[in-house]
Amino acid sequence: MKKLAVVALLAVFCFGATIMANAAVIGHLRLTDGTNSVTIDTNGNCTATGSATCIGTVTVSGTAITFVGAIGNFNLNASTGTINNVAPPSIDLNSVNRSTGGGSVNVLWSVTGLTGSGGSYNSSIGGTTNGTVAYNAYFDNSDTAFGLANLLSAFTSTGTPFSNAQGGTFSADGSYSLTQLATVTHGAGSNLISSFDANLSIPEPASMSILGAGLIGLAGMFRRKLAK
Repeated sequence: MKKLAVVALLAVFCFGATIMANAAVIGHLRLTDGTNSVTIDTNGNCTATGSATCIGTVTVSGTAITFVGAIGNFNLNASTGTINNVAPPSIDLNSVNRSTGGGSVNVLWSVTGLTGSGGSYNSSIGGTTNGTVAYNAYFDNSDTAFGLANLLSAFTSTGTPFSNAQGGTFSADGSYSLTQLATVTHGAGSNLISSFDANLSIPEPASMSILGAGLIGLAGMFRRKLAK
């Protein structure tokens, strides 16, 4: 019975730790052309500069943020950042961008409050463009929104449709942020459109899988003992 109590306490601790981690995790979406910008977080805060506006353009739903509005020459941007999972982390950024003149718009999705020592990562993007789409993924041990201290992956489209996937490993110091940055560039012209979907994920560490399997196994063993 004592062993069963230990298992129960471990399960409660792990569940409680997950809740605390989820509460600390915040998503941040930003679109900017250098002059006009909008920045929103999953707590519902929104700031805008230049001709950009938060009014009637922003939807915050749980762990996802959607912006539909104008940023300078890009007269329509429909962008969504989503936190698919916290432990292990998985985040997604998708956007459709239409311009009426030449220029670039940066679309950033950043998630702060992530915890762990790092590990392997997978970064991918796919889409279409009438110009170019440059995509970079970063992690930052300062755990700041839009932190670009450490580059994980980099890709620039060379045709349409385009796709790319990269992976590797990184080392975190226990608290870090992940940021996706896509730069859409269009030449002169009207109704030029680019669209993309990008994912960045950190697969579950093997140690966590082993711990979970061990807890399930112990629970099953004690259930069998209680049934006798």
